[in-house]
Amino acid sequence: MKKSTGKIAKSKAKAAPLKIGCDGHWIEGNIWFSLGLSKTEAMMLKAVAGDIFTKNAKSAAVARVLLQAALAHYDVMKPLIQRNAAYSADEGFFMMDCYLKGVIAGQHAKIAERKRKVAS
Repeated sequence: MKKSTGKIAKSKAKAAPLKIGCDGHWIEGNIWFSLGLSKTEAMMLKAVAGDIFTKNAKSAAVARVLLQAALAHYDVMKPLIQRNAAYSADEGFFMMDCYLKGVIAGQHAKIAERKRKVAS
C-alpha cells in the first residue's frame, strides 16, 4: 500500500481560450452567438481579411461579413454545402466539420504561398 505524503496534488493549468473579438449591428443586433474557432480557422480569417478589406479588420468583423455574404447568396452556397455534406458522409467523416477543417488548412496554405510569391 502506498503511503500518503500529505501533499495535495495541484491540477494542471489549462490555457484559457483566446478571445478574438466581438462585432455586430449595435442597434438592431439582439441575437448574439459565441463561436469557437480552431487556430487554423482564426489564421484563415486574418488571411481573408487581408484579401478582402483595404484596412486591418478585426476577425469578428470578417466572420460577420462572411456570414452575411453566405446568407445573401444562399442560392449559391446551398449546393456547395450539400456537396460538402455528401462528400463528408461518403468518405466516412464523423462530421462535415472534420472534412472542412482540412479544406480550410489547404486554403490557408494556398493563400500563404501566394503571398510569399508576391513578396519575393
